Amino acid sequence: MATGFSRIRNIAALALVAMGVCASAQALTFEEVANLQGPDRQKILEEGAKKEGKVTFYHTMIVDQVGQPIIDGFQKKYPFVKVESIRAAGQQLLQRIMLEQQARSIFADVVMADNVSSFQNANVAAPFNSPLLAEMGEQNVGPGRIWVAQRNSWQGIAWNTSMVKDAEAPKTWEDLLDPKWKDKLTWSDSSETGNVRVIMHLTRLWGEEKAVAYLKRLAAQNIKILPGSVRAVLDQVIAGEFPIGVSMSMHHIALSKAMGAPVNGIATDPVISKSTVYGLVKGAPHPHAAMLLIDYMMDKDGGQAILRDRQYPPGHPALKASPELDWIVPARSGKKELVLTAEEEEKLLVRGAELNREIFR
Repeated sequence: MATGFSRIRNIAALALVAMGVCASAQALTFEEVANLQGPDRQKILEEGAKKEGKVTFYHTMIVDQVGQPIIDGFQKKYPFVKVESIRAAGQQLLQRIMLEQQARSIFADVVMADNVSSFQNANVAAPFNSPLLAEMGEQNVGPGRIWVAQRNSWQGIAWNTSMVKDAEAPKTWEDLLDPKWKDKLTWSDSSETGNVRVIMHLTRLWGEEKAVAYLKRLAAQNIKILPGSVRAVLDQVIAGEFPIGVSMSMHHIALSKAMGAPVNGIATDPVISKSTVYGLVKGAPHPHAAMLLIDYMMDKDGGQAILRDRQYPPGHPALKASPELDWIVPARSGKKELVLTAEEEEKLLVRGAELNREIFR
């Protein structure tokens, strides 16, 4: 009798322990999920993601070129997670999340932006941890682990090769001031990658006095400001609406050129360089699935490999851009990069926007 009672008591105790373990696993806070470590991390994230069933991703990637391939790759690895995505300019996405958080009705789980300072100043991202952060290197991880760089990109001057011969195309900032280019130049109004980015770059490179003098001469060329992304503006250059596009993404030029489009380009030296970053949204409703997506985007065999295979320069230090991109990668073409710190970006972004209104509006 006593032995049987002891066995029952032991079984009951074990059951209670097991229930406690399950309960504690289910009761993880948002912060605990975001910063999980240890050998059971992957298992806990997957089990939690199965219950969540979805993840909402706000991103800036061109859907057909790379956004959808990354989403498809993630869903193939984790078929129990449905990805709902919204693609827009980073500033718009950050503002949308700020409104969601003010209304206490958060939809986004993971957000991406093309401007480090805007990402940090928006204060919408939560610190997170992942074993893959160590692989990305300190230069690709934000302060307090609130963002990680997906990729680096560079900008330059593009021209329609049916309208401008390569030998005659502008190769430097000064070349754009040649009278023959009057009324033939265009750029995007994007503060992250368009005209304000150029103003920030030149102000940092030359100092404000010299930069302003140059920009006034550039304005006298009647450079046309177009709304939308730099990709959309490049498409107009390719279509022959404008002979020359300024501050165009070099990898967009390379992709279109490889597909036979009448376009070529060059990055000025030093090159306008920036990082596209992403992170975990504060209060994300699907934190387990969000962390799986963040991990996948960092994985050199996952999202980073897809970037490389889709002719984008990956951010992972162990992966190199394909040889076809040698001519746009500064380290391979012998050009220097001018990389702004988050603090410099924050200061120059405000002043750049002011100068843009004063000189070009």
